[in-house]
Amino acid sequence: MGNITQIRKDGVIINEYTYDSLGQLTCEEDAVADKTYIYYYDKSGNITQKDSYPFAEGETMGDYISYIAPQRQTVATYTYGNGVYDDALIPAAALCFITVFDTN
Repeated sequence: MGNITQIRKDGVIINEYTYDSLGQLTCEEDAVADKTYIYYYDKSGNITQKDSYPFAEGETMGDYISYIAPQRQTVATYTYGNGVYDDALIPAAALCFITVFDTN
């Protein structure tokens, strides 16, 4: 089984996902939220940051991000290492992810 690349509602793509060669989510285009999210990882594969940009439907990501960079907002940053395990995620007070899938 592979990664989810699209979510459709009534035949219309409402979310698209892009992954790197390691299968890590690198880009999420969310038409409902009108946002494009870019994910960053460290050399160990741990997510380190999530940034949001205005929705970038149909744009080439590299060119688009360079052009729109002043509108970037860091949505979340992630810190690792708890003194015992270097790759243990240090929880933030309000760290919460909700994923809703529409089966239509």
